[in-house]
Amino acid sequence: MDSSGLLRFVVSKRKESVFLRAEISCAIMEAVDPARLILDAVDELVRDKVGKVGVTDKRWACGILVQALFPEGSCFGRKDKGPAFARSVVERAAGILENWKEEDDVEEKADGEGEGEGGGGGGGGGGVVGPAEAVMFLQMVLGFGLKSRFDEEFLRKLVTENASRRDMAKLAAAIDFGEKMGDIIDELVKNGKEIEAVYFASESGLTKRFSPVSLLKSYLKNSKKITTTVLKNGNYSAAATDESSTLELNSIKAIIKCVEDHKLESEFSPRQLEKTSFSA
Repeated sequence: MDSSGLLRFVVSKRKESVFLRAEISCAIMEAVDPARLILDAVDELVRDKVGKVGVTDKRWACGILVQALFPEGSCFGRKDKGPAFARSVVERAAGILENWKEEDDVEEKADGEGEGEGGGGGGGGGGVVGPAEAVMFLQMVLGFGLKSRFDEEFLRKLVTENASRRDMAKLAAAIDFGEKMGDIIDELVKNGKEIEAVYFASESGLTKRFSPVSLLKSYLKNSKKITTTVLKNGNYSAAATDESSTLELNSIKAIIKCVEDHKLESEFSPRQLEKTSFSA
């Protein structure tokens, strides 16, 4: 089976994603050249992105395949060091990632020129777009040992702009931004992403500097302000009330999930939080 056939197969199993994720890694490793197969698939995605042809399904499928090639631990620097690759394979991976990034650079340049002329940006549909692609890109950077090939600011941008992905915190820690990780967490907090900041601080060993409980309390306080503003701006209409309630519920769910993930129940009780009403 070639890469195109593999992509079609994975897409056809999307409704069985739980089973697929559990089995695909072992299946991929049975291939004669797993890395080449995955690189062919990612290369197809990058090329199709420019023409905007069937990108959504291929993006999802490639995410599954890249994760299969680099299961958690093999590129996070926590467990196995991951498979060793021939220089030719690494160079090909670097070339694909460079092409992927170049599309991003082209779009940024087009956007800048458009703004200067008072118009909208151009863009050809390429570039690293969205959390799923950012995770794939960074997994490949780490898995193929290509960190030195890319500007640190570019990698940092991918991380901060897509911090909502829970695996992004682990990827950021694996990339090892050094002292700049503190700046990244500060940026997340300033942008109202205290929940993400908790995950980043935990994965990077910076919880003494960035207290998870303090961050959660800050997030809760800011969430209350936002819901109150929505109500006031909407003159307490039914629509504004519904929107405010949805925001409140989502905020509480996010806090509870974060508390449970980091075993903070003794310091920040989810049970008490569930009884909390922002409007109270």
